[in-house]
Amino acid sequence: MKGRSQLSLIASLAILGVGALTINPLAMAEPATIFRPLIRDIQAQLPRGMVMRLPAVIPNPPSGIPGYRPTIIPSNDREGGYFAIVLVTSNCPETRLVAVCDTGRIFVERRNSNTNQRLRENQQQGSSISLKTEVRGFYRSYIQPSRGQMNEIIWEQDGMIFGVMSRSMSQEQVINVAISMANELPIKAKN
Repeated sequence: MKGRSQLSLIASLAILGVGALTINPLAMAEPATIFRPLIRDIQAQLPRGMVMRLPAVIPNPPSGIPGYRPTIIPSNDREGGYFAIVLVTSNCPETRLVAVCDTGRIFVERRNSNTNQRLRENQQQGSSISLKTEVRGFYRSYIQPSRGQMNEIIWEQDGMIFGVMSRSMSQEQVINVAISMANELPIKAKN
Protein backbone atom coordinates (compact mmCIF):
# COMPACT_ATOMS: atom_id res chain seq x y z
CA MET A 1 0.00 0.00 0.00
CA LYS A 2 2.78 2.42 0.97
CA GLY A 3 4.68 1.52 -2.24
CA ARG A 4 1.59 2.24 -4.34
CA SER A 5 1.14 5.69 -2.70
CA GLN A 6 4.77 6.58 -3.34
CA LEU A 7 4.48 5.40 -6.95
CA SER A 8 1.31 7.46 -7.37
CA LEU A 9 3.04 10.53 -5.88
CA ILE A 10 6.05 10.10 -8.19
CA ALA A 11 3.78 9.72 -11.24
CA SER A 12 1.81 12.85 -10.27
CA LEU A 13 4.98 14.89 -9.82
CA ALA A 14 6.31 13.67 -13.16
CA ILE A 15 3.10 14.76 -14.91
CA LEU A 16 3.26 18.17 -13.21
CA GLY A 17 6.92 18.52 -14.20
CA VAL A 18 6.19 17.76 -17.85
CA GLY A 19 3.27 20.21 -17.77
CA ALA A 20 5.48 22.93 -16.36
CA LEU A 21 8.05 22.37 -19.11
CA THR A 22 5.46 22.67 -21.87
CA ILE A 23 3.97 26.01 -20.76
CA ASN A 24 4.57 28.68 -23.40
CA PRO A 25 7.33 30.88 -21.95
CA LEU A 26 6.10 33.92 -23.90
CA ALA A 27 2.78 33.79 -22.04
CA MET A 28 4.63 34.20 -18.77
CA ALA A 29 7.03 36.91 -19.94
CA GLU A 30 7.03 40.47 -18.67
CA PRO A 31 6.67 43.58 -20.80
CA ALA A 32 9.88 44.96 -22.25
CA THR A 33 11.83 47.07 -19.78
CA ILE A 34 11.00 50.38 -21.50
CA PHE A 35 7.26 49.85 -20.84
CA ARG A 36 7.42 48.90 -17.16
CA PRO A 37 7.43 52.51 -15.84
CA LEU A 38 4.25 53.16 -17.89
CA ILE A 39 2.07 50.29 -16.65
CA ARG A 40 0.16 52.36 -14.05
CA ASP A 41 -0.33 55.20 -16.55
CA ILE A 42 -1.58 52.72 -19.13
CA GLN A 43 -4.11 51.30 -16.65
CA ALA A 44 -5.24 54.81 -15.72
CA GLN A 45 -5.59 56.10 -19.31
CA LEU A 46 -6.87 52.99 -21.07
CA PRO A 47 -10.49 53.53 -22.12
CA ARG A 48 -13.12 51.60 -20.16
CA GLY A 49 -13.63 48.05 -21.40
CA MET A 50 -10.38 47.94 -23.37
CA VAL A 51 -7.19 45.98 -22.75
CA MET A 52 -3.63 46.59 -23.91
CA ARG A 53 -0.99 43.99 -24.63
CA LEU A 54 2.60 45.12 -24.26
CA PRO A 55 5.40 43.31 -26.08
CA ALA A 56 8.08 41.50 -24.11
CA VAL A 57 10.50 42.36 -26.91
CA ILE A 58 11.43 45.66 -28.55
CA PRO A 59 14.39 45.41 -30.93
CA ASN A 60 17.32 47.76 -30.73
CA PRO A 61 16.83 50.73 -33.04
CA PRO A 62 18.81 50.90 -36.27
CA SER A 63 22.01 52.91 -36.34
CA GLY A 64 21.35 56.61 -36.41
CA ILE A 65 18.50 56.32 -33.89
CA PRO A 66 19.86 56.59 -30.34
CA GLY A 67 17.00 54.67 -28.72
CA TYR A 68 13.26 54.57 -28.18
CA ARG A 69 11.19 56.37 -25.58
CA PRO A 70 7.56 55.20 -25.28
CA THR A 71 4.89 57.90 -25.13
CA ILE A 72 1.21 57.19 -24.41
CA ILE A 73 -1.31 58.61 -26.85
CA PRO A 74 -4.76 58.27 -25.24
CA SER A 75 -7.93 58.22 -27.29
CA ASN A 76 -9.25 61.58 -28.35
CA ASP A 77 -12.58 60.42 -29.78
CA ARG A 78 -15.90 60.30 -27.93
CA GLU A 79 -16.10 56.52 -27.74
CA GLY A 80 -12.55 56.12 -26.42
CA GLY A 81 -11.89 53.61 -29.14
CA TYR A 82 -8.13 53.96 -29.59
CA PHE A 83 -5.07 53.66 -27.38
CA ALA A 84 -1.48 53.76 -28.59
CA ILE A 85 2.03 53.85 -27.32
CA VAL A 86 4.28 55.71 -29.72
CA LEU A 87 7.97 54.88 -29.87
CA VAL A 88 9.72 58.21 -30.27
CA THR A 89 13.46 58.66 -30.60
CA SER A 90 15.05 59.08 -27.20
CA ASN A 91 16.77 62.29 -28.30
CA CYS A 92 13.47 63.95 -29.21
CA PRO A 93 12.89 67.03 -27.04
CA GLU A 94 9.70 66.88 -24.98
CA THR A 95 8.57 70.14 -26.57
CA ARG A 96 8.57 68.78 -30.15
CA LEU A 97 5.56 67.21 -31.73
CA VAL A 98 5.49 63.45 -31.24
CA ALA A 99 4.83 63.02 -34.98
CA VAL A 100 8.25 64.48 -35.80
CA CYS A 101 10.09 61.83 -33.77
CA ASP A 102 7.58 58.97 -34.18
CA THR A 103 9.35 55.79 -35.34
CA GLY A 104 6.39 53.49 -34.80
CA ARG A 105 3.62 52.49 -32.46
CA ILE A 106 1.82 49.65 -30.79
CA PHE A 107 -1.92 50.11 -30.48
CA VAL A 108 -5.34 48.71 -29.70
CA GLU A 109 -8.62 49.85 -31.23
CA ARG A 110 -12.24 48.94 -30.69
CA ARG A 111 -13.86 47.17 -33.60
CA ASN A 112 -15.72 49.63 -35.79
CA SER A 113 -16.17 50.28 -39.50
CA ASN A 114 -12.73 51.92 -39.82
CA THR A 115 -10.82 49.15 -38.02
CA ASN A 116 -12.78 46.46 -39.89
CA GLN A 117 -11.80 48.15 -43.17
CA ARG A 118 -8.15 48.34 -42.12
CA LEU A 119 -8.14 44.67 -41.08
CA ARG A 120 -9.72 43.70 -44.45
CA GLU A 121 -7.08 45.72 -46.32
CA ASN A 122 -4.28 43.92 -44.51
CA GLN A 123 -5.98 40.54 -45.10
CA GLN A 124 -6.32 41.24 -48.84
CA GLN A 125 -2.99 42.98 -49.47
CA GLY A 126 -0.76 41.37 -46.88
CA SER A 127 0.51 38.06 -45.62
CA SER A 128 -1.18 35.93 -42.97
CA ILE A 129 1.08 35.24 -39.97
CA SER A 130 0.38 32.90 -37.04
CA LEU A 131 0.94 34.89 -33.84
CA LYS A 132 -0.47 32.39 -31.37
CA THR A 133 -2.80 29.39 -31.47
CA GLU A 134 -5.98 30.63 -33.17
CA VAL A 135 -4.64 34.20 -33.54
CA ARG A 136 -3.61 35.28 -37.04
CA GLY A 137 -2.05 38.59 -37.89
CA PHE A 138 -1.93 40.24 -41.28
CA TYR A 139 1.32 41.88 -42.28
CA ARG A 140 1.75 44.43 -45.04
CA SER A 141 4.27 47.03 -46.07
CA TYR A 142 3.28 50.33 -47.65
CA ILE A 143 4.50 53.86 -48.28
CA GLN A 144 3.07 56.49 -45.96
CA PRO A 145 3.13 60.02 -47.40
CA SER A 146 5.87 62.16 -45.85
CA ARG A 147 7.00 59.28 -43.60
CA GLY A 148 8.27 56.67 -46.01
CA GLN A 149 8.19 52.88 -45.82
CA MET A 150 5.92 51.49 -43.08
CA ASN A 151 5.81 47.88 -41.86
CA GLU A 152 2.51 46.98 -40.18
CA ILE A 153 0.83 43.93 -38.71
CA ILE A 154 -2.67 43.95 -37.24
CA TRP A 155 -4.81 41.23 -35.73
CA GLU A 156 -8.01 40.61 -33.82
CA GLN A 157 -7.79 39.36 -30.23
CA ASP A 158 -9.98 39.88 -27.15
CA GLY A 159 -12.67 41.33 -29.46
CA MET A 160 -10.38 44.24 -30.36
CA ILE A 161 -7.89 45.11 -33.09
CA PHE A 162 -4.22 45.20 -32.05
CA GLY A 163 -1.33 46.36 -34.16
CA VAL A 164 2.32 47.20 -34.54
CA MET A 165 3.52 49.67 -37.13
CA SER A 166 7.02 51.01 -37.61
CA ARG A 167 9.22 52.76 -40.10
CA SER A 168 12.39 51.88 -38.18
CA MET A 169 11.77 48.15 -37.62
CA SER A 170 12.17 45.49 -40.27
CA GLN A 171 9.39 43.11 -41.31
CA GLU A 172 10.84 40.39 -39.08
CA GLN A 173 11.13 42.75 -36.10
CA VAL A 174 7.54 43.99 -36.45
CA ILE A 175 6.29 40.39 -36.63
CA ASN A 176 8.34 39.39 -33.56
CA VAL A 177 6.94 42.32 -31.57
CA ALA A 178 3.40 41.29 -32.61
CA ILE A 179 4.00 37.65 -31.59
CA SER A 180 5.29 38.88 -28.25
CA MET A 181 2.20 41.10 -27.75
CA ALA A 182 -0.27 38.39 -28.71
CA ASN A 183 1.26 36.04 -26.14
CA GLU A 184 1.37 38.56 -23.26
CA LEU A 185 -1.36 38.79 -20.65
CA PRO A 186 -3.61 41.79 -21.26
CA ILE A 187 -3.40 44.90 -19.10
CA LYS A 188 -6.84 46.11 -18.06
CA ALA A 189 -8.07 49.61 -17.29
CA LYS A 190 -8.41 50.53 -13.61
CA ASN A 191 -11.81 52.16 -14.14
